[in-house]
Amino acid sequence: MAKECLTTNDRVLASRPLTTAATLELLSSRQLELLKHVRAAEVKLSMEDLYKQWIGNTKTAIRVDMKEWFGDLAFNNVVMSMIGKRYFGTNVTEYESEARKFQKALLDLFLQSGNPIPSDVVPIRSLRLLYSC
Repeated sequence: MAKECLTTNDRVLASRPLTTAATLELLSSRQLELLKHVRAAEVKLSMEDLYKQWIGNTKTAIRVDMKEWFGDLAFNNVVMSMIGKRYFGTNVTEYESEARKFQKALLDLFLQSGNPIPSDVVPIRSLRLLYSC
């Protein structure tokens, strides 16, 4: 395994992207401060959407799937921060299928970026010691 990692696949392991740098940039206090107006606006718009649904239902109780509602709110926050586009809400229903595909693709990306790779699990120094034996 060490030989495979250090000879055949050494370029792959050495050239993998450093996700921590991007994460630090996106979640820095300065960046969060710059984008707080986006988060506040998205929460306000989502609450207004719920209110409009309630008014449209003649002010009687409505059912809200909170998992979906919070998911859409979080998705709108991320996409609005990244590309300035709002996918979910009362005024953007024509993008629903595109939005669900994009939402699934982002979810898959987040899930894949959390998967360990061999260099995360096995320290390179240990591989060098094995390889030298």
